[in-house]
Formats: sequence, C-alpha cells, structure tokens
Amino acid sequence: MRSVKCQVLATSALALFATAVPALAQQPADQPSVNSGLQDIVVTARRREESLQSVPVSITAISAEMLEQKSVQDLSDVATLTPGFRFSQEGGKNQPTLSLRGLGQLPIGEGVPAIVAYFNDVPLSKEGGNIPTFDLANIQVLKGPQGTLFGRNTIGGAVLVNSKKPTFDTEGYIQAGYGNFDYKELEGALNVPLAKDVAALRIAAQYRNRDGRTKNLTSGNPDLDDTNQLSFRASLLLQPTENLTNTLVFDYFRAREKPAAEVPNRYNAGVLSGILVGGFGFAPADAAVYEADLASLFAQQQANGPYKVTNELVNDGSGLKVAADRRIWGITNTTSLELGDVTIRNIFGYRDVYNYQFVNTQGTRQLIGPQGRLVIYHTGAEANKSFLTDEFQVLGDMGRLNWIAGAFYSKDEPTGTNVNFPQQFSFIDLYGPAVNYSTSHYTNSSFALFAQLGFKITDKLTANAGARYTWDKVKACAGNSLAGALSQQQCADQAALGLPDGTGIVKNKGDYATWTVGLDYQATDDLFLYVTSRRGIRGVNVNTPLFETPFTTGGVGACLGGVNCPDLRPYQEVKQEQVTDVELGMKLNWRAGAMKGRFNVSAFQTKYKDALQFFNVRPLGIPPTAPDQPTRTSLAINASNATVRGIEAELVIEPAPWLTFSFGGAYVDQKVDDVKPFGPLTLTKNEVTLPTPKFSGTAALRAVLPIRPMEGELAFNADLYHTSAYDAQFGQQLPGYDVVNSRLELSDIGGRGISIAAYVRNLFDKQYPIGPAVLLSSFPASTVYYGDPRTYGLQLTYRFGS
Repeated sequence: MRSVKCQVLATSALALFATAVPALAQQPADQPSVNSGLQDIVVTARRREESLQSVPVSITAISAEMLEQKSVQDLSDVATLTPGFRFSQEGGKNQPTLSLRGLGQLPIGEGVPAIVAYFNDVPLSKEGGNIPTFDLANIQVLKGPQGTLFGRNTIGGAVLVNSKKPTFDTEGYIQAGYGNFDYKELEGALNVPLAKDVAALRIAAQYRNRDGRTKNLTSGNPDLDDTNQLSFRASLLLQPTENLTNTLVFDYFRAREKPAAEVPNRYNAGVLSGILVGGFGFAPADAAVYEADLASLFAQQQANGPYKVTNELVNDGSGLKVAADRRIWGITNTTSLELGDVTIRNIFGYRDVYNYQFVNTQGTRQLIGPQGRLVIYHTGAEANKSFLTDEFQVLGDMGRLNWIAGAFYSKDEPTGTNVNFPQQFSFIDLYGPAVNYSTSHYTNSSFALFAQLGFKITDKLTANAGARYTWDKVKACAGNSLAGALSQQQCADQAALGLPDGTGIVKNKGDYATWTVGLDYQATDDLFLYVTSRRGIRGVNVNTPLFETPFTTGGVGACLGGVNCPDLRPYQEVKQEQVTDVELGMKLNWRAGAMKGRFNVSAFQTKYKDALQFFNVRPLGIPPTAPDQPTRTSLAINASNATVRGIEAELVIEPAPWLTFSFGGAYVDQKVDDVKPFGPLTLTKNEVTLPTPKFSGTAALRAVLPIRPMEGELAFNADLYHTSAYDAQFGQQLPGYDVVNSRLELSDIGGRGISIAAYVRNLFDKQYPIGPAVLLSSFPASTVYYGDPRTYGLQLTYRFGS
C-alpha cells in the first residue's frame, strides 16, 4: 500500500508541476486527441448551443465521457470535479445541501435554494436534487446569479443536468458492476427509431444496491448508509417537420434505504446536566447519571471510529419507520419551433415527490438513568408535494443582435402529508414517546418575465444586457400536535377556529427586479475575455407555525427554568436576500510546440445583503411541548450582510496526444460585514455560517497507454480532491480533507464495443465529515455525516449500434 500511495502522490505532484507551465503561444489547437481532454464542449448556459470557450459565464462542464472516466454515480460526486462547489447532506439523504461562492441553503423551510439543480431545463425541488447520473449527455455548473435567461431566479448558481436525447439511430448499451459492501449495479439504454427522421424512442434504466457501510452495534437496529435505488427514463422525440421538434421525457426514481449515519464528533460536557436540572428540575445527582452515560457513549464512539455506531432508532415507543425513502416521478415536455431567425420554445415540467426519513440526531443509543430511558433527539419528516413549471421562450439571432425573451411560472403545493416529527428530551418510560408532529403545508407560486440580448458592437466586442421581474407568493398552513399529522383540510379547519394553539395560516409575498450587464471580447480565435455584473434575489419566505402563545410571544416566566419567553412574531416572515456581483473572466486555448492546453480563469466579488441564517431556538427555553414551537425548533432569519471574493481557475495541459493533466481550483474569501440586532436572537459575526471552503481543488491525470491489450484502448484516470476547512453550521467549522479516486479501463475490446473497468474511490480510506447534523454548542453532543470509506468495484459494459 505504501508504494501505491507514493505513486499516486508522485502523480499528483507531477500534475501540480504541470500547472506552472506558461502559455507560450496562442495558436489554434489541433483537433482533440483520443484522450479528449481538450474536447470542445458544447454548453447551453444561454439557452443556445455554444462552445464552452465563448460563453461569458464561469462554467464547469462535464461531458458524458468525463462522467464515465471519473466513475460519477450521483450528483454529489460532481463536487469533486467543480472548484468551489460543495455538496453535503445536512438535511439527511433526502435533502442535499449545495453551496457555491459563499452561498448555500438552510436545512429548514421551503425557500428556493441558492443553487438550483435542473433536469432537462426543469428546476428540481431541494428534496429531489440528488438525482442519478446514468445515460446523461452532460452536467453544467453555472456560477453566480442566474435568472435573466431561463427558469428560476437564483442567487448562487445553477446545475444543469441533461439526459441523452433520442436520435434516429439504433444504438445503446448495457452495463453491470460489482463492488465491495456487496455493491451491485445494472444499467442500460436502448435507442430505436420509430419512423425514419420523424420519431425516435430512448429507454434507459438503472438499479443500484449496496449494504450499509456504517455498522450499527446496538442490537436490533439496522446498519446505516445503504443504497437501494431504482431509476427509469423514457424519452420520445417527434420531429414531424424540419422546423418543429417535440421531446417528451418521463423519469422515475425510487429509493428504499436506511438513514445516513449521524455520528457524534464532539461532547459538550455539562450541557445535558444543565438542561435536566434547570429545565426539568432534576436533582443534580440524577442528572449526573445521564451525563456520565452520554460521556461513556462518546468515548466509545471515538474508539470505534466513524463507521461503527451505537445508533438506536427503534424501541423508542414512537412506532415510526426507520427509513430514508424517496419516490419521485416527473414529466418534461419541450417543444421547439424554428421560424427562420426566430425560435419559439416551451418547456413544461411536472414532478411528484414523496420523501420520508427518520433519523437519530443524537447519534447514540437511548441514555439510561434514574428516570428510565432518555431520548435526546430523534427526528423525522414526511413530504408529499407536486411541482409544476412552465417556461415560454422566444429566441432570435439576427446577425449582430441575438436575444431571448420569456415568461416563467412555477407552483408547488401539498399532495398529502407534510410533517416533521421530532422527539426531544423524551423520558419514554415515564411519559411515552412524546413525538411532536409539526405539520407544514406550503404552497409556493412564482411568475416572472425575463429578457436578455447581446449586441455585437464590432466583430469581436459584444455588449450583453438582461432583466427579470418576479412575483412570489408563499402560504403555509401549519400547526403542532402530539396526536399526529394534520391533513391539509384538518389544518385549515383548525386554523379557522382562531384558537391560540399555533395552528394557523402564514403568508408572505414579494416582487423584485434583477438584471445582468456585461461585455465580452473575442480577442483571437483562442482568447476570450468578459466582464459581467448581476443582481440576484432569493424571494420571501415564512417561519412556521403561527407564533401566538405565551411561549413565542414573550410570556413572562413561562419558559423552561422560569425564564421569560422570546417574542418570535417579528421573525414570522422572512425577507428577500439580495446579491450583487462583478465577475471578470478569461478563456484561453494555447499551444507551445507539441504541447497544447486550455486555461480558464475568473475573479469575482459579491455583495450579499440580508443573508439568511439558521437559528436554533432551544437555548431560549421554549418547552418541547409548546404548541407553537418553531418547526424543527429552528428559524430562518435575515441575519447579516457579507462580502464574498474569489478566484476560480481550470487548467488542462496535453503534453502528448495520449496524456492529459488538469487542475481546477477555487479560492473564496468570505467576510461578514455586519450582523443585525435581533433581541434574543442576536448573533456574533463568528456565529454566521460561511459555507464555502476557503480553498478547494482537484488535480487529475488521464493517460491512454501505448499498449493495446486484446486490441482495446487502455486508459488510466486519477484525481486528487482537496478542500480546506469550512463553516458547517452556526459558525462551527468542519475540517478539510483530501480524497484520491482512480479508474483503469480497457475499452472497445477487439472493436466489439466491450469494455471492462476497475475503479477505486477514496483510495487511502480517509475518514472525513461531509456535513453537519447538529453542531450547536447548546446541544449535549454534536453529530456529523461522514463521507464513504474506500469503495471499489468492476464494471463490464457492452455498447452496440452507431
């Protein structure tokens, strides 16, 4: 193992050394080699097919070939290929958290994420954002505010995931794989023409299954972090005339899994005793027994390491299913009509989402003491929602002037149960499970008009300008109950009674303008320069339920320990967030003798106003049984103003047709300018979460070896991903880490379309946290989610047709 590690480190050092080679000349690059490291990637960032190298937006574009070469299995793997992009699971498996350029999303509430994922041009909900990556055409990560060209208005960026479209050729593939943790995968696609040059159908499917990679040492409780997923996709292309095209895509995804493991990583000594004595009136000696048990469990966890836990989820009296289940299906329909220089396009999307998970946030078994078993914090959620979007576009290309104008509409609404069910500081032998069912039925609607144009001032200089106006509405019927979840009708009926029980309807609305202005300059065929400035806004939101009892309206002496309760009514509504950025960029293809390459770099500064912050209200003394305790015991508040500056760079060097080195890195400096006074919720600058690491990057190589075993092409890929420490929650940091991945593939054996590959992810078996569960110093223990240990496997692929 030591020799293997030395070889990979030497490879990484060579890749880093290669990044120092200067761009000595700017001659047109030759056609891309079989190595395809310098392939001219076509992107659709501006809703037109354009070369990556001539778009005035910072983009990381990952082709279908690169997805295969990097053994990408789901969207979370894209983070290791995109400088500055972080993908974690702060909300568990079912609610991935994306951050980019210092902007992210909160694990609570129903607001639009700062970075929105799209599937075939249709925006996804945050519950359904981590989609499988089989049979894709490409993935594009757009950085910075978006919205004057398409879709939702976003403040941080967009991730565009595009599946392979049907063609008029008969072709396809089938792939089978096996790996450690008894990992099994089977996927394939079949493309068939139905009528020559008129209709074609593409069907693709994938099945993945893996045992839990986190061993649960508590008897009767399941292992965690398994994989059990089934996906299906059918795409129908109709082209009745040369200028009319319709593409209909149906996709289905199902996951029946166990939860991700929440692993204790910090013991906050004395916090539990303080809660039991001050809040519950325990004798200090009794509280000390529970404190000692927790300390013992934490010591045991430290000895076991992160992949062996004492995570007890069953036998807590709740009867709740221990699972992380998802079921998502969707329809996308894109119709395009070309009328000379004008194209009319409509993009319709509908998605139905079912999401359920139940997790043990304390990360240990139940504590044992004089008052029987104690559950510190179990929590879960079920969501049933539909998401409808429609986008109408008119595009024109008239020589010096190109433009797009459009309208966007979206609405998401409940289709069934929508509830969180925390079980907090519950003495289950004395009082039963005491699960607090916190219902929140959200309905969000948004309508926008947008337009952008580009005008060629000269043959090389182009001015770009865009504008958008958006109207948002949010309404939530919410309430808490110990008896169970409220249906939408039950919630509305109870709200109509007007009782001071926290059940009520909360509304908010807002409208706003956003814009883009910029210049780009095609200095030579190989050198492209641009400058752009954008305004982005994340719309209004609400906190739930309705704050109306003494526990949330400043009741004197009504909260735990006889303290005065906070007044949360000023935080019932959440205001808009605003970002304004300036970005300068350069995209360069270069050649120095036989060596050629690509160097793209961008520098940006973002002013972030009224930034949202996650705030847990438990330290304020609100009883767990309060009827209007905030959902998930937390609020989203407009807490601060910040400045984010950074540099992003991507370099590809091809010293020979068979060898490519690449490096991508992002340096991001995040500074809190000021925090807002909020009475009992006042934060310090150090407590504001800055979610993007100061530095992250990937060094990689790809070598197509000069030997041809069995008349096939033998290629080796390796990449080293590094990230520095980053704020994870409430200003608390998680450490940085390094991960090495590699793949060896023998493809097109004997010219028969057969390939075999061996891959290893996390080659050196690093143990690293990828996101927080709870990192609050006011909790008895902090818990985190860990990345996968070393995983490896074999894949056998057969491709047929053209």
